[in-house]
Amino acid sequence: MTPSEARDRYLTALAALRGYPYPERHELWGARFDVNQPELDALANAPDPSAPPFHPGRPAGTPRTGIPATSLAPAHTAIQRFDTALARVSEQRQLNAFIGLCPPPVSPVSGPLSGMLVGIKDIISVRDMPRTAGSLALTSEPAAEDAPCVARLREAGALIVGTLNMHELAYGITSVNPHYGTVVNPRAPARIAGGSSGGSAAAVAAGIVDTALGTDTAGSIRIPAACCGVVGFKPTYGAVSTEGVLPLGWSLDHVGPITRNVADAAAMFDVMAGRPAVPTDEPDDHRGWTLVRPADFFFERLAPAVRERLERVLSLLHNRGIAVVERPLPLLDHAAGAQFATLCVEATQQHMRLIEHHPERLGEDVRVRLEIGQFIPGVDYQRAQRLRGELDIAMHAALERCDALVTPTLPVPAPPVGATAVEVAGRSMPVHTAATRCTAPFNLTGMPAVTLPCGTDDSGAPIGLQLAGRRGEDARLLRLALEVETLIGEFDTGGWS
Repeated sequence: MTPSEARDRYLTALAALRGYPYPERHELWGARFDVNQPELDALANAPDPSAPPFHPGRPAGTPRTGIPATSLAPAHTAIQRFDTALARVSEQRQLNAFIGLCPPPVSPVSGPLSGMLVGIKDIISVRDMPRTAGSLALTSEPAAEDAPCVARLREAGALIVGTLNMHELAYGITSVNPHYGTVVNPRAPARIAGGSSGGSAAAVAAGIVDTALGTDTAGSIRIPAACCGVVGFKPTYGAVSTEGVLPLGWSLDHVGPITRNVADAAAMFDVMAGRPAVPTDEPDDHRGWTLVRPADFFFERLAPAVRERLERVLSLLHNRGIAVVERPLPLLDHAAGAQFATLCVEATQQHMRLIEHHPERLGEDVRVRLEIGQFIPGVDYQRAQRLRGELDIAMHAALERCDALVTPTLPVPAPPVGATAVEVAGRSMPVHTAATRCTAPFNLTGMPAVTLPCGTDDSGAPIGLQLAGRRGEDARLLRLALEVETLIGEFDTGGWS
């Protein structure tokens, strides 16, 4: 019996044991496991972890950034700005960025986000709007109230324009949506917008809204932000409430902003985390920052254009007084395996009733991914959690006496629409594996991470740089990101070519 035949028998038998009513789909499950075999091998070949199972917990409190937003307008101009945004949605409907539009505000509020136009990923509850999660499989009753993160934005004066398109159920990185259309990348239409928060990044990059909310389980804020050439911030796990957000992977899910600049991301974070954006008593002079460039993994497999841009930026930062030191980061080769086992099990548990009773309502790619989660053994899930503990220890040790890790956001520029694999340093990798390679480790550890645009390749496809800090040090990370953004902007005035 071949390994494939043995696996098919295992899948069929386990489906029967569980009473899953679609055992005839075993060949599709096997094909998907073939795609993810490298992740399975990475988990199996990891050293036996000695750390206890990892749980990121909830931060006791994170300091405010004190960075004010830039995309503000007086309350008396709110209706005009809102109407302009609606007109832009209509003018750029070919982007497929929006699913629903909100009614105009009745009584605009003044506050730290006064007049900011915000789009909300349609997996987050918005009052009086259906929450589709980019799917036809869920009930479409309007939400009775805003998710807390949305409510805080409104209270701070933000204007909620509408709900944004996404990869179905947030389970993918392309935002190719069979129900609401493929999200188009405004900066590079032949390339994916990224996902799962593709509509959020596209709406910001296209100038339809000032900012947007996304969710991030393996990179779903940072990947589309990098693909569309904007800023994306994944806070510390639990720093922004996920109440009112449809879960995908409960221990990996984060809510955060996608913006055109770091200042707006910081101001939104302060508001959503319950920390008003008021002047901080932190000194403005941040000379003495130190970045850690991992000696392995993140910089091992990069497209030439990505490597060139990152090296130029790191040289620029060094010349401007930001130290860059190189340190090893063990175990990261096994991170993809831990992410795969964790997300597969948690996503399938979340949506098990759906795939048992109404799987035909799902797009095929998401259906298959949800189905295979029921075949991941419990011992593998537990092994993955202990591996997360080891990774957490290693990453925080690497940051000793330093401020942040610096990595690429994606190892390649935004992949072409329709591509299933990309070439990375002479090796073919599935698109989802390549896209999440540099982002998922920070979901596993719950560490804050932000992507900044840092140029394009020769075709104009954006490239992103990622900074990641210690859990709970979101404010410090964003202040560092603001300085890095400023230095890149100064260098970029003459263009990257």
